[in-house]
Amino acid sequence: MMASLKKLALPILASSLLITPKLLAKDETQRTTELLFTAENPVKFEKALAKAKTLKIPKQVLLEARFLHYIDQENEKALAALSNELMSLENGFDPKVSQIFTLSDDWKAITHYTNSLAALHSGNIALFKKHITEAFWLSPRQASAFAPHIEQLKTEQAMAKLTIRPEKKLTSILNGKPQSLINTKLPATIIYFWSPWSQEFASSIEEFKSLCSQAKQYGIQLSLVLAEPSKEVEADAVQMIMKTQLTKSAQWLEDSPAMELFTKLRIQNIPTAVVVTPKGKITFNGTPSSDAFQAAIKQLVPAIKFAK
Repeated sequence: MMASLKKLALPILASSLLITPKLLAKDETQRTTELLFTAENPVKFEKALAKAKTLKIPKQVLLEARFLHYIDQENEKALAALSNELMSLENGFDPKVSQIFTLSDDWKAITHYTNSLAALHSGNIALFKKHITEAFWLSPRQASAFAPHIEQLKTEQAMAKLTIRPEKKLTSILNGKPQSLINTKLPATIIYFWSPWSQEFASSIEEFKSLCSQAKQYGIQLSLVLAEPSKEVEADAVQMIMKTQLTKSAQWLEDSPAMELFTKLRIQNIPTAVVVTPKGKITFNGTPSSDAFQAAIKQLVPAIKFAK
C-alpha cells in the first residue's frame, strides 16, 4: 500500500515545479520555505519546520510541506494523523499562499484522502469508502494513488476467507515433480510470485537472495511460483535460477495451466509475496519490499532479523 503514496507525490510535485518562482527569493522566510519542501530526511525537515513556525509561515504552507514529507517518507500513520489538521482548513484554502496547489479541489482531495487512511486504520470501512470516493471525485488525476488502497482492502478481505489446503502441490520447473506448496511442519511459508521478465524482480535480486538466506536460517518454507505460463518464460526462469545459483534456495514451481492459484490469491503485480501459516491461513499478500511483509513474517517467526 505504501507504494501508492509515492504515486500520489508525483503529480503534486510536478505541479509544484510550475510555481517554484515563489521559492526563488533569498530572504529568510523564502529560504526556510524552500528547505521545508526539499529536506532530504526527517531531521532536516523537523529543523526547517521549527524555524518556519518561528517565522510565522502560514499554517497552510506548513501542512502542505508535512503532507509531502510524510508521502516521501511513506509514513501512512502520520498522514492519517494529519487528517484533522487538514480538515480544519478544508474550506479555507488560499491559492495565493499555496506552494503546491492551484485548485481548492486538490486541497480538499488530500483532506479526504488522509481522512480515508484514518478511517481505514481504525477499521471503519464504510467511512473509508466515503472519504476515498470523495477524494476520487474531487481530484481524478490522483486516481493512481487512491486506487491501490481499495485494491489492498479488497485483497485483505478476500484473504481472510481463504485457506490453502496443506496437501496442495505444484509442479517443479526444475525436475517436473510435484512438490508441496506449504510446509505444515515449519512456522511459516512464503509463496513468492515472480518472473524472469519482471524488471522489478531483476532489480531487487540482491534483496531476494537475502530473503532466501533468512528463510533457510530461520526455517521458513520459500515457494517460488512462476507468474507467467509460457515455455519461453519457463526457459528463461530456469536459466536465471542456474545463473544466480539459487537452485537449492527455494522450491521453484509453476501454477496450473489455468493459473488457479494466481487467480485465487488475486495477484496484481510481480513480484508479490504471500505469507502463510502452517494451517494454510494467509497473513499477508502484497509487495515484498513493504514493512508489512517483514512484520507478517516476524509475527510467525519472532526470532528473525532483517537487514536494514
